[in-house]
Amino acid sequence: DLTSHHPISFTYDDALVTADGGGLNAPGGLANGVALFGGKVECASCHDAHDATNNAFLVFANTNSQLCTECHIK
Repeated sequence: DLTSHHPISFTYDDALVTADGGGLNAPGGLANGVALFGGKVECASCHDAHDATNNAFLVFANTNSQLCTECHIK
Protein backbone atom coordinates (compact mmCIF):
# COMPACT_ATOMS: atom_id res chain seq x y z
CA ASP A 1 0.00 0.00 0.00
CA LEU A 2 1.70 3.16 -1.22
CA THR A 3 -1.20 5.56 -0.65
CA SER A 4 0.53 7.37 2.21
CA HIS A 5 3.24 8.71 -0.13
CA HIS A 6 1.92 7.87 -3.61
CA PRO A 7 -1.71 9.00 -3.50
CA ILE A 8 -3.90 8.57 -6.58
CA SER A 9 -7.31 9.69 -7.81
CA PHE A 10 -6.98 13.24 -6.52
CA THR A 11 -7.69 16.41 -8.44
CA TYR A 12 -4.53 18.22 -9.54
CA ASP A 13 -5.62 21.78 -10.21
CA ASP A 14 -4.68 25.37 -9.46
CA ALA A 15 -6.53 25.19 -6.12
CA LEU A 16 -4.30 22.29 -5.03
CA VAL A 17 -1.17 24.12 -6.17
CA THR A 18 -2.22 27.19 -4.17
CA ALA A 19 -3.17 25.16 -1.08
CA ASP A 20 0.20 23.39 -1.17
CA GLY A 21 1.97 26.71 -0.68
CA GLY A 22 4.38 26.64 -3.60
CA GLY A 23 5.55 23.04 -3.62
CA LEU A 24 3.80 22.05 -6.83
CA ASN A 25 4.02 23.07 -10.48
CA ALA A 26 0.88 24.39 -12.14
CA PRO A 27 -1.10 21.65 -13.90
CA GLY A 28 -0.57 23.33 -17.26
CA GLY A 29 3.19 22.91 -16.83
CA LEU A 30 3.18 19.10 -16.80
CA ALA A 31 4.97 17.52 -19.76
CA ASN A 32 7.02 14.53 -20.86
CA GLY A 33 4.16 12.02 -20.80
CA VAL A 34 2.79 12.96 -17.39
CA ALA A 35 -0.95 12.99 -17.94
CA LEU A 36 -3.96 13.88 -15.88
CA PHE A 37 -7.11 11.83 -16.33
CA GLY A 38 -10.20 13.94 -15.94
CA GLY A 39 -8.01 16.42 -14.08
CA LYS A 40 -6.84 13.75 -11.64
CA VAL A 41 -3.53 12.07 -10.91
CA GLU A 42 -3.88 8.34 -11.51
CA CYS A 43 -1.37 5.48 -11.59
CA ALA A 44 -0.97 5.96 -15.34
CA SER A 45 0.08 9.58 -14.80
CA CYS A 46 3.52 8.25 -13.90
CA HIS A 47 3.44 4.57 -14.86
CA ASP A 48 2.90 2.75 -18.15
CA ALA A 49 2.00 -0.87 -17.43
CA HIS A 50 2.67 -1.77 -21.08
CA ASP A 51 6.23 -0.41 -21.31
CA ALA A 52 8.99 -1.78 -19.10
CA THR A 53 11.69 0.37 -20.72
CA ASN A 54 12.09 2.43 -17.55
CA ASN A 55 12.45 1.17 -13.98
CA ALA A 56 9.12 0.60 -12.21
CA PHE A 57 7.28 1.00 -15.54
CA LEU A 58 7.68 4.78 -15.37
CA VAL A 59 6.47 6.89 -18.30
CA PHE A 60 10.05 8.19 -18.67
CA ALA A 61 13.34 7.78 -16.85
CA ASN A 62 13.49 9.35 -13.41
CA THR A 63 17.12 10.47 -13.71
CA ASN A 64 17.80 13.21 -11.14
CA SER A 65 14.15 12.89 -10.02
CA GLN A 66 13.03 14.37 -13.35
CA LEU A 67 9.68 12.58 -13.26
CA CYS A 68 9.01 13.68 -9.68
CA THR A 69 9.86 17.28 -10.43
CA GLU A 70 7.26 17.44 -13.20
CA CYS A 71 4.79 17.99 -10.35
CA HIS A 72 6.89 18.62 -7.24
CA ILE A 73 9.04 21.72 -6.92
CA LYS A 74 10.45 20.66 -3.54
